[in-house]
Amino acid sequence: MYREYDELFSSLFDDKDGVYKAIIELLCTKKSGFSLSEIAKRSDIKLGVKLKTAVAELEECGFIRGVAKYGNTVREVNYMIIDPYILFHHKWIKDLSRNNIANLPNNYWTQKATTQAYAVWSGYAFEMVSMINIPLYLKARGRSDFYSGVYYWQQEPKEEGERGAQIDMVVNYGNGIFDIVECKYYSDEYVITKEYAENLKNKMAMFRKYGLSRKRSELRLVFLTTYGLKPNAQFHNLNVGSMVLDDLLE
Repeated sequence: MYREYDELFSSLFDDKDGVYKAIIELLCTKKSGFSLSEIAKRSDIKLGVKLKTAVAELEECGFIRGVAKYGNTVREVNYMIIDPYILFHHKWIKDLSRNNIANLPNNYWTQKATTQAYAVWSGYAFEMVSMINIPLYLKARGRSDFYSGVYYWQQEPKEEGERGAQIDMVVNYGNGIFDIVECKYYSDEYVITKEYAENLKNKMAMFRKYGLSRKRSELRLVFLTTYGLKPNAQFHNLNVGSMVLDDLLE
């Protein structure tokens, strides 16, 4: 377990200067990823052939995925981690020494599974699984034939009183039809609170105002969760579509 990560990279890439690992380590710090210019800015790698080649090869190997921002005329792509092993290693193995790993108590992983850190990491991993299994999502939605693309979207406030908005997963079916997808990992039915409902309404309003050229587009808010949504006033008021992980596996 201790050497697998290093052996994986040495077997796939000529990475004597550590460029490939540096990119992966950076992308692991933010679930929505970074653009090429952001990767260059936050690392010691110049925005040039070396960086572009490394990113392209990491994407070809299935370690990362580029997702474009919806609506941009200039292609603005964020690269994010989509490999489960890399995500696991970065969170749970990277900071352990060889001696630590060799002497882990029998209940080590059981205890970790009860921590808040595990809950946060599980949510991250769940979103990643959802993003890399778009064909299964489309099949469960019954809309595979209409699929146009999957994107992210974000907007800073432009007017007084506005709040910024970020949507990690926008599924475009063409003809002005979109799913705004929220992925939530939870050990029970997920509850939409009043505060979170307001956040969702803001996302939808900002996307309709700044993200769409066709103002009469159909926006559908869809939750993909582990055990479904708990019906309450917010659930009914938002007219939410609900899917569970098992729907993708049928």
